[in-house]
Amino acid sequence: MKKIFTSPLLVCRVIVSALLLLAGQKPITPSALNHFPSMKKIFTSPLLVLFALILIISENANAQTCAGNLIANNGFESSLTNWSNWGSLSISTSSRTGSKAGYVAAGNASGGSNTATAIPGNSYQVLAYAKITSAVSWAGIGITFYDASWAVIETFDAQVASTTYQQYTLSAIAPQGTAYIAATLWKDTSGELWVDDFCVTTLSLGSTTALGNRLFFDTNGNGIFDQDIDWGVDGSTVALYADNNNDGIADGLAVATTTTANGGRYNFAGLTAGNYFVQMENTPSWMFLSPRNGGDPDNNIENDNNGLSQNTGTGIIKGGTITLSSGGEPGAINYNSTYDFAVYKFNGLGDFVWLDNNANGMQDAGESGMAGVTVKLINPSNNAVLQTTTTDANGYYYFGDPAGIYGITNYTVEFVSPSGYKPTNSNGGADDEKDSDAIAGKISNITVPIGTWNNSLDAGFTPANVVLPVKIISFTAILGTNNKVDLKWETANEDNLHHFIIERSIDGINYENIGIVFSSGQYNANANYLFSESANQFQSNKIIYYRLRSVDNDGKMQISETRIIRLANQNQNTISIATYPNPVTTEIRISIPQNWQSKSVTYSVVAMNGQIIKTVVKAKAGQTEVIDFSKMQNGVYMLRVSCNEQSAVQKIVKH
Repeated sequence: MKKIFTSPLLVCRVIVSALLLLAGQKPITPSALNHFPSMKKIFTSPLLVLFALILIISENANAQTCAGNLIANNGFESSLTNWSNWGSLSISTSSRTGSKAGYVAAGNASGGSNTATAIPGNSYQVLAYAKITSAVSWAGIGITFYDASWAVIETFDAQVASTTYQQYTLSAIAPQGTAYIAATLWKDTSGELWVDDFCVTTLSLGSTTALGNRLFFDTNGNGIFDQDIDWGVDGSTVALYADNNNDGIADGLAVATTTTANGGRYNFAGLTAGNYFVQMENTPSWMFLSPRNGGDPDNNIENDNNGLSQNTGTGIIKGGTITLSSGGEPGAINYNSTYDFAVYKFNGLGDFVWLDNNANGMQDAGESGMAGVTVKLINPSNNAVLQTTTTDANGYYYFGDPAGIYGITNYTVEFVSPSGYKPTNSNGGADDEKDSDAIAGKISNITVPIGTWNNSLDAGFTPANVVLPVKIISFTAILGTNNKVDLKWETANEDNLHHFIIERSIDGINYENIGIVFSSGQYNANANYLFSESANQFQSNKIIYYRLRSVDNDGKMQISETRIIRLANQNQNTISIATYPNPVTTEIRISIPQNWQSKSVTYSVVAMNGQIIKTVVKAKAGQTEVIDFSKMQNGVYMLRVSCNEQSAVQKIVKH
């Protein structure tokens, strides 16, 4: 020992070797000095020794320092302790600092992870140094958030592309439900990957709030992110605007902007509590906002579409206003990760197949979707089947981008009747979103232009042993020459029909039977009927109401819609309309003058304060049109009906 401290050369070699060991390098041996005389000369010069020590200390300063690191063995110096090996993760001596690094050899698609507990709403950062060989197709480091059952909530990745050690950094906010965070590394089968010096730290949002989630392709147009078929859209510009008065108009310039990444994700952190809305900006011309499930982002529902409107000219897709509060977001944290945008490309069509238990042709409460029903998309020009699909577990089906695939925009959709079922009545009500559109199992003459999505193509089935009531396809009442009234109607599904009773009223309330027409007996084809009577028995300026009562063989009856005949002189200056029923609870039927029929007619419902509540325009108005009052508040309204420069007004009472 005395000899060591009396020899400058030995003292310098001991000090430098110790420093090299601290830096993860091999110590200097006597034989190494004998092989390299110039190195021996260095250690006999105090000035050169000092310079060498400075270089070694400087190089050792590159070692990763990470205050508050959440994971243990972040530099693999304890081999794979604390690391989950996904198959072929091993240890290499080609390290950045220390003597070891994580390594995945060529030919192995593998990686690993190191986990720690996490708190929802906290902002986390993962930093690591990594390198690859040029042969690697894809390698990266990542962050994965898990819930308490170790189910994946969200994953973020950064691709490693350098062949020398470079620093890679990821940051993300833990969404609601997070219990664990994992720092991950992964590569495909090609090339090699080295990773060293992981650093996982947390920064609490404190009293500030954060907002974010995802822009995704809505493949089936249902406005919901479906894990198996939808995917995020990266590279889109996202802007956040303040909306303090909650009027949907930005209060100044954007508060912040970012870009979607890691599967369409985005987030804004460090926000003061208040009202905001999000916009997707500069979207490409082929991107369209999904029309389904757009709604209030304050509903805190994961994976639903919160986009409200789109301006295709400016490329802006705008969401609704959301209110952020400290501690008031989902899970009582400061981060709301439920603000999503659903978009689609080109065009599509589809919707819903359901079990119509009561065979009324309408989707009633409690009637559920039918899974596994075969649906065919057909080219009507040659009846070729373009594509076949089946309804999902909830009864929904879709055909995505048929125009882009097949080059046409006109289609027929055919629904194959499941065993033991038959198609229900078609077009059973005024709400096209709720009735069955299929006639004999097919919907024809469907046009879906580029850039649109038709989500109203429904079909209902009923058990085959259920006898369907007669379906009245059309029913008209026409006042002809010599004051003769002609009632005409067309039917389908007459397999159980016995006869019709024609009923008439002069007040719209009290009806009398004026005739009977028996079933034609055409069970497999549509049937047409005519009933006529003279109107000379009624005074001028009267309105006559007609309806049909169908009677089945088993005695069951149903009443048709009401048709109205106006006996007033149509050439007189006073224009009048007839409404029924009035007072109204759900739907009101409006009869217009004969010289307005087949023309453009506007129907406006006006509140007593002058506010227009609802406007409906019929390009080719029929004799009687139906207006839905079901969602209007009870009260008194004025119904204004106009055609060209003529108009008529009538008071309507809503109960």
